[in-house]
Amino acid sequence: MISTKAIVAYLVFALAATAFFGYLLFPDAALNTYVEQRLAVMAPGLQVTADSTRPTLLPPGVKMTAVGLSYDGQRLTQIATACIYPHLRSLLDANKKVRFTASLADGTLNGTAATSNDNPSGRLRFTVDLDQIRLERIDAFKKMNVLPDGSLARAYCQ
Repeated sequence: MISTKAIVAYLVFALAATAFFGYLLFPDAALNTYVEQRLAVMAPGLQVTADSTRPTLLPPGVKMTAVGLSYDGQRLTQIATACIYPHLRSLLDANKKVRFTASLADGTLNGTAATSNDNPSGRLRFTVDLDQIRLERIDAFKKMNVLPDGSLARAYCQ
């Protein structure tokens, strides 16, 4: 009969091997294609490129580096790193939610995105904190005639 220690050791080995090969053989090209196709449906004209897409273990999610955003061929901005983490409780729910953080314009962009069964178009509902973002460092705002001075709240809420 196999001892409990041997069973636990086999389980730990199986989990470690699965995590190792899941990370090593992560389908980043397929994920990037999926993201591009979803964005084409939700926001035609919006393109997202990333140098690399890798899984993260704690918290479980995806980390993208050198993410470029453009709209109809016009560059909007370049994001150094972007991390996307699912709300684990929402995986069992019909309405899915994800958290995201991104290094952008000398600050950090934090937010959530959620789907809703009430919305048949498949669009997402976003909640984003832009307090730490310097808008004058974003490429899309550099092309405007008047640059906002400081954060979004000071530029548009006065």
